[in-house]
Amino acid sequence: MFIKILPSQVPMLWEHIKYAAVHADRLREGDVENYLNALLGDLLSDKAQCFVRMDGERLLLAVVITRFLSDGMTGDKSLLIQFCLR
Repeated sequence: MFIKILPSQVPMLWEHIKYAAVHADRLREGDVENYLNALLGDLLSDKAQCFVRMDGERLLLAVVITRFLSDGMTGDKSLLIQFCLR
């Protein structure tokens, strides 16, 4: 079962979220800081959502980050899903 993390809970899990985001996207070293700053802002403002899966002992098993993206030219919307197993 996945549990949605509220924006107020993001700071508590930020290290795990950072790890998942960087490994899911395979970012270049020079892009990581700007990417993570934007992601943190999106998560805190609820423009992106984070879900976690934990085992019975409350150990983190997976992190999922979702965002809706909009194409500036066509207005088409798409769902971006980033997934990382721990």
